[in-house]
Amino acid sequence: MEDFIKRHPWIATIARDVLVALLISVLTVLGYDINIAKPRMQSAPAPIYTAPRATTHLSALEIAGNLGIGAKLYAAPGANDVVTDGETIAPIAFVQPISSTAAVGAAIATTGRNTGDLLLLYNTGSNTITITDTGNIVLAGNAALGQYDTLLLIFDGTRWVQISKADN
Repeated sequence: MEDFIKRHPWIATIARDVLVALLISVLTVLGYDINIAKPRMQSAPAPIYTAPRATTHLSALEIAGNLGIGAKLYAAPGANDVVTDGETIAPIAFVQPISSTAAVGAAIATTGRNTGDLLLLYNTGSNTITITDTGNIVLAGNAALGQYDTLLLIFDGTRWVQISKADN
């Protein structure tokens, strides 16, 4: 296979371009504004620009500084939030590390969120942080996050809804 690719390098180029287009499509569906192309409504069609083949390859794509695609897909964590009892966690990134100085209960902010936002809470500390299944947080029961436990949520426009929880 490697010899075939060496003789026909355009196949690897097309495969890479298709993969990047697929990833861009998925991220757009998830609601990320990656500012690559924006549709325009006008009577005359927009001019089409085709870059030379050698300049159309993307080796990496970074979105808003905390999500990227290169040799791997990654999401950079936000700054750790040291949670206090009764606090409303205001996530600053998709991957939001949290910790506390004692066992606490907390809620999650819904203001400033968009439908489809994903949130991965990750307890980096040794104290349990409990997210209560009430109001604008829909869980499969209260989520007690011990050290290294994670809670994955999606925002439906009104509330955070649990996708999964891992007890690690």
